[in-house]
Amino acid sequence: MFRLTIFLISILLHFNLFAFEEFKAGYGMYLSGIKVAEETRILKKDKTIYIYSSSAKTSDLGKLFGDKKITSKSIINYGNEFIDLESFISKETEKNKPDENIRVAFKKHGKLIISSQRNKQKSTETFELDLQPLDPLSSTLILSENLKDGINFSEKKYLYADGKKNRIISIERLENLVMKFQEKDYKVIPLKFSNDQYSVVAFFAPSLKYVPIKIEKQTKNKKFSYRLENLEFYK
Repeated sequence: MFRLTIFLISILLHFNLFAFEEFKAGYGMYLSGIKVAEETRILKKDKTIYIYSSSAKTSDLGKLFGDKKITSKSIINYGNEFIDLESFISKETEKNKPDENIRVAFKKHGKLIISSQRNKQKSTETFELDLQPLDPLSSTLILSENLKDGINFSEKKYLYADGKKNRIISIERLENLVMKFQEKDYKVIPLKFSNDQYSVVAFFAPSLKYVPIKIEKQTKNKKFSYRLENLEFYK
């Protein structure tokens, strides 16, 4: 059964979020070329706190697989030239079904501690501090800043925490391409990561402040694509 997934890559920390302008972006989600969902993402700043929020819902033919909605939020604290990913929360609702609630907290006390809660199931894991944490929502921001900073992805490992299973992943930079957005051509930089369940490729556009124009997600039997449909910078 089709399952609405949060626009994910998702992926990586230690970047200068102050260089990333506040924005609002709209995406369409497609399955086999057919639009099945819509998502709006908003990045706002309050002093040293960044709030990145998302609202996604099935639309058009996607509602044949269920009338679903996912709201998510990442809280990121910027201070003393460091970025701390503080928390990620997500709520999925579907008519006539129980809600699914996810909360993830990130703490650093000599070690990286990740506390997760999925509905009533709780877990806590401790990792080496040098692993960079990321969540499904803020990962694209983190990834874009790593591109700006010229990170050598082949030398780094990252910890992806979605509240279900913590995974250590690596990133592969692919050959640059050209893609269209609103009838204009843009150079894009593809980045890929994969695990035993899926692979994801995100196409970042430097001239659009590294906002991804497209994201492709391949599971064992389905291929989804997220396409940027509108983009607004607040400053």
